[in-house]
Amino acid sequence: MDKTVTLKTTLTISGATCQGCAKKIRNALESLAGSTDLVEVDLDNQTVALPDGIDAEEAARIVTETGYPAEPVQAEGGECCDSQSEKAESCCA
Repeated sequence: MDKTVTLKTTLTISGATCQGCAKKIRNALESLAGSTDLVEVDLDNQTVALPDGIDAEEAARIVTETGYPAEPVQAEGGECCDSQSEKAESCCA
């Protein structure tokens, strides 16, 4: 029986340019995700997708400490869209 995992937690990253970078990010997030297979790194779009339920702030902190600045992506209509001060620097800009 195949187990399907829905990826819902997303981070934006910067500075990841190759599969070596992607591997470092996957390995760093293994403890949160449970497996490197559950971490999807999209180098073209500079995003990381994780299983639902992962603490996005903690994941962003881990990726940033690994050397790739990261921030959680807020869902449409999320908290970032409610604050004008954050709007200019967020997904809502």
